[in-house]
Amino acid sequence: MNKKKYAFTLALILVFLGCDKLDLGKDSGQKPVIDGVDASRTSVLNGDTTTLYVNARDLNGENLDYVWTTLDEGAFVKHDDINTTVSSTDTSVILWKAPSSTGIKRIRIRVNNESGKSAFDTVSIFVAGISSPIVTIDSPSNNDFISASTDSIYIQAHTLPSTLDSMKCYVNGVQIGRSLNSGASSFVWHVLHLNGPQTIRVQAWEHLLTGSTTTGEASINISIEGTVSKRRP
Repeated sequence: MNKKKYAFTLALILVFLGCDKLDLGKDSGQKPVIDGVDASRTSVLNGDTTTLYVNARDLNGENLDYVWTTLDEGAFVKHDDINTTVSSTDTSVILWKAPSSTGIKRIRIRVNNESGKSAFDTVSIFVAGISSPIVTIDSPSNNDFISASTDSIYIQAHTLPSTLDSMKCYVNGVQIGRSLNSGASSFVWHVLHLNGPQTIRVQAWEHLLTGSTTTGEASINISIEGTVSKRRP
């Protein structure tokens, strides 16, 4: 191999090796991180509104844009005119209006960065009928982190109206407590030895004078931080 070919080949190798260390395009970036998505109220009446907000960041320091999507009806509306839908959902905080139908409604958030990478999450809102009780979980808060070393905590909830037949509390679909004829209740939850994500759901029943029964509910997601026992010497 003559000197010119050797020099050219060496230059190509150096350029190729250098490409791995250089940021030659935004495709090399990481996707955004969503630290949490929540709502000001997770239980609303038909046609009522709640504010949705997402907390997101980018590990590369890139700018972010947001895309909110309703998966189960409902609409994004203006704060000063809830009867007018917004033309763009590119914002970290948005107002959502509940539909006329009842039940759990999911809203998805997609966060994009300048590298074209995306992260997704959803928030669930319970829509109750006009005559259905509204349930609010006061404690703990959505997305809370709780240490398992606390042994047990109180799940506190209240309802409107305040006169009900009963309230039940579930953790991951398993009932942990029930209260009768009370608009505000506390349920003891033993968290010792638990670890990881948990879903808390409180459901209320009201028996109307017409003989019908209506229900309302609210759900939150929290995480238990397990403790690691120390080894004996």
